[in-house]
Amino acid sequence: MISGKFKRTLKRAVDLETMRLISSDDLMGMHKDDYQVIRRLATRARLDRRPRYVCDLCGHPVYAPREARSGLPYWKHHPGAPENCPWWTGTPSGVDAVSGRQFDGAQESPLHAKIKAIVGELLTADVRTKPGSVIVDEYVVTEGGRRRPDVRAVYDDVPVVVEVQLATTQIPIILQREDFYANEAFRLLWLTWNFQPPQADGRLLSSFEDIYYSHNKNLFSMDDETIHISRQEKKVFLRAFWTRENLWMSKLVRLSELNWLASGRAFRFR
Repeated sequence: MISGKFKRTLKRAVDLETMRLISSDDLMGMHKDDYQVIRRLATRARLDRRPRYVCDLCGHPVYAPREARSGLPYWKHHPGAPENCPWWTGTPSGVDAVSGRQFDGAQESPLHAKIKAIVGELLTADVRTKPGSVIVDEYVVTEGGRRRPDVRAVYDDVPVVVEVQLATTQIPIILQREDFYANEAFRLLWLTWNFQPPQADGRLLSSFEDIYYSHNKNLFSMDDETIHISRQEKKVFLRAFWTRENLWMSKLVRLSELNWLASGRAFRFR
């Protein structure tokens, strides 16, 4: 796909809902908000086992990841595409295979485990948390399936899940978790660690961009200062990030100050 410069192997895709042709040039040139819509629609279609976007030559389902070095989106065949398609993009790794390689087979990093424990500690100390409701790293099992949230609690009389986002998490996993928690009436907060906004000409990691859009274009992070203040005040503090006129803004906020979308996901600023 890459050799000196970005080569658009798969030149056009068809949106099966509208029969609109979307070229690779269209994809690369669109606003990031519009790209994120396509990225999510393609992922949701894959999870629902119904194609939304397909290759204009072979008709096999495609999706639109970002190329790692350039950050540019491109069309890529899902597994199983015919290798004789002139635009064939190779066989991508499955979601499970990619996840399994993140920590050389380990379930999580030591930092991830530590942050979970700290989040549990801070929630337990917050008077708005229902006593005895904080649970770290245990399955929620319902008729709709099961998930193992990093931390969950009843906060302000509402069940809340905190998922710590450190390593690259693929968008199918993000959407599956969001759908599960929404269906089970859990509020959801994706939490990063020591987030540093990109430079003016830089870009977010794709997984951070995905949760940025999940949270109504907000990101929430924890760092040594928020931990210190939370322990001192016995209230959970976070650092909220959002953009205004393409500039990143940040502010310390209390968990109790967050707003919640109808989907159950948090935001603070518009």
